[in-house]
Amino acid sequence: MRVDLAIVGGGFAGSLLASIARRIGLSVVLIDRGAHPRMAIGESSTPAGNMVLAALGQRYALPELIHLARYGTWKEHFPEMGVGPKRGFSYFAHQPGSPWSPGTKHANELLVAASRDALNCDTHWFRSDVDAFLFELAGAQGALLMPRTVVIQVERVGGCWQLGVEGAESLGGPGFGNAAVSTPPFGARAAATRIEARLLVDATGSGDFATRHLDVTAGPPMRTRTSAAFAHFEDLPTWQASVGSPDDDYPIPADQAAQHHVTPDGWMWQLRFDSGRTSVGIVGPRIGEFAPADWLRRYPTLERQFADAKRVWPSRGWSGSGPLQRRVDRAGGAGWILLPAAAGFVDPLHSTGIAHSLTAIERLARLLEAGVEDFSDAGAATLRELDHIDAMVAPCYAAKDFEAFIVASMVYFAASIHVERLRMSEVASRMPDFLGADVPALRQLAIRAGDEVNGPGFREWMARAIEPWNTAGLLDPEVPNMYPHTAPPGW
Repeated sequence: MRVDLAIVGGGFAGSLLASIARRIGLSVVLIDRGAHPRMAIGESSTPAGNMVLAALGQRYALPELIHLARYGTWKEHFPEMGVGPKRGFSYFAHQPGSPWSPGTKHANELLVAASRDALNCDTHWFRSDVDAFLFELAGAQGALLMPRTVVIQVERVGGCWQLGVEGAESLGGPGFGNAAVSTPPFGARAAATRIEARLLVDATGSGDFATRHLDVTAGPPMRTRTSAAFAHFEDLPTWQASVGSPDDDYPIPADQAAQHHVTPDGWMWQLRFDSGRTSVGIVGPRIGEFAPADWLRRYPTLERQFADAKRVWPSRGWSGSGPLQRRVDRAGGAGWILLPAAAGFVDPLHSTGIAHSLTAIERLARLLEAGVEDFSDAGAATLRELDHIDAMVAPCYAAKDFEAFIVASMVYFAASIHVERLRMSEVASRMPDFLGADVPALRQLAIRAGDEVNGPGFREWMARAIEPWNTAGLLDPEVPNMYPHTAPPGW
């Protein structure tokens, strides 16, 4: 079987790229070792990511993507698909053995509102639903779907990729009839063992495929060094219900956000879905050294919040990770490229996963449109973006207290404001790299923050440093850690 493009990995990124490539006019095979639906983490979207998603839907005539770009249109068009509203970011500081309190002038909390209202806000993706939907969408667009299929051999022969696969199901994939095999040269629907493709994309969720089959090795270590434990819960009370504190001056409801509970040894995320389920994760440099229940017992207010919550996934306990950080040395070359989740990973802090993948897909789609087949520069851009994320995240973990954590986080918010406003600008000559990784001043700001964190005058230094991009009043001494609507007008 011969195709223009072989994509290995049928998660949301690989499936989305398959649909776009079909709209461009390429023949596509989408290979996945598993099947849908399946659980995955990486659930929190951002304004910059959703701007890309909407732009992709507009450019490639995929209205489904436009509908998924805002909470209101998602609920209108896909009410059966799991989702939750994300109106921004909320942070609450905890100390071991002490009940939580907001502190004087919100000293122990930070709320950064991104969207102006609930209908136009971002989303938390219930990934088992979203990934399955996008995989099916790729089939409906004419991609050949090969679930439960393992790539066992990859060779570069005469400028083309030769893939040997095992366990291939019907090429049309389940539930698509002949839709996915109606366009030549896809051939018969029998299970295939050899695939020839001009272009190869690694859209898997790790670097294993690339290091086994491509000219790729492990890259340099990252500054950030963390691990995580995560699960889904039901019957978890909202944070506001748990603490009973008034939220009259909150710019957004604290639970309609990517919620962070920041501790001296890491932090916990809580992402709420409309179904009543909540995604929960604990992240930190030493999280793997003790059980999540022991971690919760250190923080009385969180322990009380979880007292009657029921874990619904995984069934046998929290899912844990070893070190989260990884990065390859190369992410693209002649006829091949890695999407971000295959090229590396930094940390869940700042919700970068979905948006970074969408940015890389947009960049690659433009190259496919132009007939470019050497992806060296695009791969280098992805690695530059991973390094930029690492430089932004590491100072937050190095911060000695919550005040320093807040200040260190402002690098991310300033970079987000820059990218969001540039994307909404009608005079932008090109789409920006993720979080301004193509802006030397922003890259240097992130690196310098790692040197300045915990030093005297860190807040004052940061306020001056982010001034060129700070249109939201970040670190304004008159604003007690409460920031309304940082996204640009129209979002």
